[in-house]
Parts: sequence; C-alpha cells; structure tokens
Amino acid sequence: MQAQEQIQIDSFSQHLNDEIRILQSCQQENNLASCMPCNSFLSCQKRKDYVKAVYDNLNKGQDGAFDFN
Repeated sequence: MQAQEQIQIDSFSQHLNDEIRILQSCQQENNLASCMPCNSFLSCQKRKDYVKAVYDNLNKGQDGAFDFN
C-alpha cells in the first residue's frame, strides 16, 4: 500500500514539474519574467493548468474546499 501511495505522490509532483516547464517555455517565448504582464493572464489555459497542478500537488489528490473555476 505504501509503495502505491508513493507512486501516486510522485505522479502529482511529476505533473506539476511538467506544467512548470510548459509555463516557463511560454514565458521565454514571450520574453516575460512572469505571467502577470501578459495580456492573457486571466484567461490563459496554461496558467490555469499550472495553478490546478500546484493545488493537486499540495493536497495529493484529496478533495479540498477550494474552487479554481
């Protein structure tokens, strides 16, 4: 059981790392140091996916009281 939990924990961390790479790549392509100056900041799907991955990694897939919609 513990090994299975470790694999699941690692998958959340791996997904977060993937989303970080996607976001950083977008920032580099647009010559930005962060997402905030981007015109698509509030509607950006890449940013929304990153925020969800951060949340999922923090709670390791457990249901929480936050709604990112």
